[in-house]
Amino acid sequence: MRTWSKLKALLWRKQLEADMAEEMRAHLEMQERANRAAGMAPDEARYAARRQFGHLDGIKETARDQRRLGWFEDAWRDLRFAARSLRKNLGFSLATVLVLALGLGGVTAMFSTVYAVAIRPLPYPEPGRLVFGRATFNGNINPWVSGPDYADYRDQGRSFEALEAFFCVPKEYTVTDGRDAERVRVLLATTGLHRILGVRMTLGRSFTDEDGRAGAASVALISHAYWRKHFAEATDLTGRSLVIDGHTFAVVGVMPPDFHFVYDTDVVLPVWASDLGPRRYKNWLLVGRLRKGVTLASAQSEIDVIGARLERAYPDTNTGEALLLTPFQSAVAEQYRSSFSLLCAGAGAVLLIACANAAGLLLARGAGRHSELAVRAALGASPGRIVRFLLAEALVLAGVAGIAGAALAIWLQRGLVGLLPEETLLLRDVALSRPVLGFALGVTLAVGFVFGLLPAWRTRPTDITRDLRAGGRSIRAHGIRLRRGLVIGQVAISFALLFVAGLLLRSFAALRGADLGFDRRNLLTVEVPLPPQAYPGAKSSEFFTRLVDDVHSLPGVVSVAAIDGLPLRNPYNNVGIYAATNPPANPQAGSSGFQRIVLPGYFRSMGIPLVAGRDIEATDTVGSRRVVLISQRLAARLFPQHNPLGQTVIIDEATDAP
Repeated sequence: MRTWSKLKALLWRKQLEADMAEEMRAHLEMQERANRAAGMAPDEARYAARRQFGHLDGIKETARDQRRLGWFEDAWRDLRFAARSLRKNLGFSLATVLVLALGLGGVTAMFSTVYAVAIRPLPYPEPGRLVFGRATFNGNINPWVSGPDYADYRDQGRSFEALEAFFCVPKEYTVTDGRDAERVRVLLATTGLHRILGVRMTLGRSFTDEDGRAGAASVALISHAYWRKHFAEATDLTGRSLVIDGHTFAVVGVMPPDFHFVYDTDVVLPVWASDLGPRRYKNWLLVGRLRKGVTLASAQSEIDVIGARLERAYPDTNTGEALLLTPFQSAVAEQYRSSFSLLCAGAGAVLLIACANAAGLLLARGAGRHSELAVRAALGASPGRIVRFLLAEALVLAGVAGIAGAALAIWLQRGLVGLLPEETLLLRDVALSRPVLGFALGVTLAVGFVFGLLPAWRTRPTDITRDLRAGGRSIRAHGIRLRRGLVIGQVAISFALLFVAGLLLRSFAALRGADLGFDRRNLLTVEVPLPPQAYPGAKSSEFFTRLVDDVHSLPGVVSVAAIDGLPLRNPYNNVGIYAATNPPANPQAGSSGFQRIVLPGYFRSMGIPLVAGRDIEATDTVGSRRVVLISQRLAARLFPQHNPLGQTVIIDEATDAP
């Protein structure tokens, strides 16, 4: 009841004041009537009633003290008065708010990004049971696992409810179905991937185990965006299909709009168990769900036993190989940890500079308020009461800056997301959620205390008589050491930030000016994907040969070439290669490199000089002697004591036989 009475006094203050005044008036009238009945004259009866009742204002204050919430009302009164005081000094207030908003906005934006990737639970049921499986070779992470190894881990492991695989990167395929040809990103995955993630289809069904068996009907799942764009959100999937690279796939399900996985894809296709590839080709990433009650450590122990068994059974392909299990969210965020650490350190340094600037502004303002504060002290305000008032001003400034910083963070976090790779899908839902706003509130309050407490303590009047006599003459002397210390700290942090920024700019300039091995001037590229069924083998070469000739005849074109994958951008087709005269006992221990297929004129168009030998020529066609150009580094590795020209190399392509 006492607490409720105090809450009523806070929320309905005016009504309670009116009720209290009415109650006192009634008591006075009752006492006055009693005095009249006792024979007193009216004026004497009224005066006696007031004397008997006591001082009205004192009684009201006593009643208010009994009903008030103590420190809460004092703090609220201080904040209101501080806001009125700061409103009279808009120039100072706006400058301080702007300085703090920049620091708070940067820190809030960084935390919202880190929270989205590393802290916020994944949008899957029981995400703590999801693990990521990555291959290691001699202790070094090289994440891709071969299909047969995955099948062995899946079949022999007992720690998982399910263990699924998906292709290491999305593939781009051409979709044609009565529409213009379109390139879409397709993810190849085993049939249980969506089940272990707990994904419920917006429409239709997910994959079943039957979809993963050889000879099963060709089916596909499509993203919600693709369904909306190409199927106009049709609610009936009967007869809906996609023609992907000449193959027809029936659409059986539409993924939900909020579903994000490691990669952004338009279409998901099931992988048949027979299409996982040979053991020595590592193309798959694994994700599994632990059984209830199974710890990550026990699951890792079981996987280590299976890995050792595979190493003994297949020494040619599995020597030194193991499988590392990591919590799924940790594995996804791992590659961005160093970047986030650097950005967080920078944002924290900016906030420290902002706090130092704000503290300096408060000290400068406080130096001119000694007379005002001395008058307050002379009227009875204690040093603690004055410090509390000055701290309230700092908290008001920090609160306004926190609101402005939150608005600024919305804009800043868009830039942060743009700096990260596009496959960082966990950042799609970066927003000022409740935890982020809670963090921003906590930082705002901490900042208010940090930059407000020390200036408030230094500004409090210590000698009232001296301050009243000195007036504003103590401005220069008061707090000079503290202000110098703040300036020194700001300069030190700013110098560190400038030093780091200079290193980053230097690294960026070095990357921009790095010799890529080809001439980038006036170099244009275009991708022309062909459906393999419509252009098999030699027919594809004929198409590109005619295309190169046609483009070469265009005005202004100096040279034209064709390659199956752009350099730098497409780091795939990593094949084993070794000298025919010195084949390794273990093909996995041989050299490897990125393989490209080019048409004649590629090196001339790219401005790549040949150190020795000749270029690919028009006579190097299907049926002629197979030729290859190798890099200087590979030549030194394969033929350290011989001239590489005329030597024979074996390229271990994606087949069971070398």
